[in-house]
Amino acid sequence: MSGGLSMRVALARRAAHHGLAYTPVTLPLLPEADAPMVMEGIAAAMTTDLERVRFLPQCFGLLGLSRPPPLLYRHSELAGTIDELSYDPDGRLMIRATVSHELARRCPCFSAAAIVHHWQMVAGDTPEFVAEVTSATVVEVSLTPAPANSDCRVLSRYPVPAPVQFYSLVGQKVDALTKMVGLIKATYPTGAVT
Repeated sequence: MSGGLSMRVALARRAAHHGLAYTPVTLPLLPEADAPMVMEGIAAAMTTDLERVRFLPQCFGLLGLSRPPPLLYRHSELAGTIDELSYDPDGRLMIRATVSHELARRCPCFSAAAIVHHWQMVAGDTPEFVAEVTSATVVEVSLTPAPANSDCRVLSRYPVPAPVQFYSLVGQKVDALTKMVGLIKATYPTGAVT
């Protein structure tokens, strides 16, 4: 079947029919970190989550996006940048991100939000029903202490190396200067300042 909305409706109907409820789980936070961190782990696992959704291996297609999706804290606040999305040999979606958000740096789990293109219901008439996503596009990845799938863990976390911080800061300054030059050129197209 196609479409995430139809999947959500089908899951809600089956949950109501079987008297099942989605019960969120909150995991303990990681130790505090005073500086930006590189965090690596599983963005989307192949196991069934609390909402009865399972992403099949490599269901996100080719990941060669020109720009990675945003990295958020709890699906709402910008948390940093995604450095790499890739698949491991089992087809799980793996992530490496640079995290600047103070609370996001303490989150133990990732959570991928996706537009679902195609899915299929498995064991639909039983309490073990699950929607298997066969094709989807990642729209954002979040860091959270309350994941839908607790298998989407942060596997490693370490401070951003000092040279990377330096070059990142230089890059931000160059971007700001480039924007300023663009504004000046737009304001004074002939180069004459009065």
